[in-house]
Amino acid sequence: PEVILLDEPTANLDEENVHRLEKLLRDYRDKQTAAFLWVSHSQAQRKRVADRELRFTKDGLVEQEPVE
Repeated sequence: PEVILLDEPTANLDEENVHRLEKLLRDYRDKQTAAFLWVSHSQAQRKRVADRELRFTKDGLVEQEPVE
C-alpha cells in the first residue's frame, strides 16, 4: 500500500522488538515510498519515526509541527 495507518503498533512489544518493527517499517517506507499515519503516545518514538506531527487540541483543532 502507498498509505498505511498504524494505531500504536508497538504498544505491547518489548524495547528490542519496538526497534525491530520501527526498522522494518522504515525500510518499507523507503523502498515503497509509502506514507504512514502513525498514532503514538510516545514522544521518544515520534522523534525516531516521524518527520512531522499532527496534534488534536481539546477544542478539536489540529496543530501541525515538525518533529524535533
